[in-house]
Amino acid sequence: LAKMREKIKKLKGNKLVKDYSVTLLFSGLNAVVSFGLFKLVFNEFGEDEFYRFSMLKRLLGFLLPVSLLGLAVSLSKSVSKDVLNKKRHSTLLMASLILGFGLPLLSLFLYLFAPSFVSQLFWSSSSTEDIKLSFSLIFYIFSLVIGTLTYSVFRGQMKFLQASILEFFNLSIFPILGFLFASDLFQFILYMSTGVFVLNILLFFILLFKHQPNLSQIKPNSSELISFGLPRLPGDFAFYFLLALPAIIGIRIYSGEVAGVISFGISLLALTQVVLQPVGVISLTRAVHLIHSEQLPQLKKETFGTLKIMLGFSFLLLIAEFLFLDIFIELFFDSNFLKHGFIFRTMILAIPSLTVFYSLRGVIDAYYHKPIVGNISLVSILFFGLCAGPIYFFELDLVYFLISFVLSLFLLSILCFFYTRKIFSQEAK
Repeated sequence: LAKMREKIKKLKGNKLVKDYSVTLLFSGLNAVVSFGLFKLVFNEFGEDEFYRFSMLKRLLGFLLPVSLLGLAVSLSKSVSKDVLNKKRHSTLLMASLILGFGLPLLSLFLYLFAPSFVSQLFWSSSSTEDIKLSFSLIFYIFSLVIGTLTYSVFRGQMKFLQASILEFFNLSIFPILGFLFASDLFQFILYMSTGVFVLNILLFFILLFKHQPNLSQIKPNSSELISFGLPRLPGDFAFYFLLALPAIIGIRIYSGEVAGVISFGISLLALTQVVLQPVGVISLTRAVHLIHSEQLPQLKKETFGTLKIMLGFSFLLLIAEFLFLDIFIELFFDSNFLKHGFIFRTMILAIPSLTVFYSLRGVIDAYYHKPIVGNISLVSILFFGLCAGPIYFFELDLVYFLISFVLSLFLLSILCFFYTRKIFSQEAK
């Protein structure tokens, strides 16, 4: 008992344990709220708006990384390399915002001059409702760009409590408040975006005024951010495209209804991402610090220790979702969705593989200058595409299609593990 108390005392005083605990706590709350929002949208706005909301989430998952140009990772890495230089942090933040607003501004100008064209791109429809929804989506991307960059500064400074609280407001508080005042999906997205935008623009100016940026260093800092972040953009693009691909191919092989159900199944996986991704957030910042201070043995210990814990958590989550999925479906939606239970059960088998990916991605990004994660994701996409071809040609059952997707994610995790082991085996020589 005395030894156990001593271990617990050490854990309580361990900053890394505190950072993971705080981050996972808020991530869990964000995941619960995200589940709840699907239920609220389904109940209050109807089934059609529910599918629109699911598609909006998929579009957002694709467009936000493209807008950010890999800046979320490069900003955190640059800040963490020089943690005490707050003036440089402000300069980096301003440079990243200038770069990150490029695509959203272009989308906004395009929308102002050709709203129907933009609506067709997003929804394959130019109805009044879809045109309005397109504007709210662009504004939401604006809000999340500045929110993500402000969050990246906090995590680069290793202020994980502040970063977690900010993310909790962006992903949970403002969506709840937006829903309370909205009468339709358009208003919900618009009100939520406004809250995120106002809070993060205030934080942005507070950070800038507190530590005046060096304007003469904007250009070299922009080059530094882009040189690291831009080569990783294909990786972000490829990974989110991999998650979107089953719905894109599914609508051509099977039907629109099946594609919609698959899209929601991917949303279930994306909600586990809300819990798991912060692990990568901490591991990136921590890995940069340990690599620059030449503490590879400590990094190895923390990396594989965290992986074991997160894999244990993911298997518990998988078992719980597998056993109680029917109850969850009836509780959050209605019994009509039960006929699609096998689709959801097959897709959630990918949870352990996503756990490995998010646990190791930060270490890989911190160590390799080359976009290794992007290359890995492209290999997984190629594998899934090669499997989908024969399934389409021979008109095979849906279960083969779903298993192919799950296997492509397992391939992703195996390659991540291989490159992580390679880091430590190289250092051992």
